[in-house]
Amino acid sequence: MKLIYETDTKRILGAQMVGRKGAVHRIDAMAVAITMGATTSQLATMDFAYAPPFSRTWDIMNVAGNVAK
Repeated sequence: MKLIYETDTKRILGAQMVGRKGAVHRIDAMAVAITMGATTSQLATMDFAYAPPFSRTWDIMNVAGNVAK
């Protein structure tokens, strides 16, 4: 995942993803976040669907938001 954001405001401007499963749903979620004017801090704390057998506790989008904070 690549996250593009404004350095001073941390507002998310764009994102790129590559993946086999779930990438299309994650990029849809990023489109909503961008439309809403979300910041990297908000992305870091967003709740996404979680099912222990199928996904990790922290989604890649949360991780990207935390790295960019």
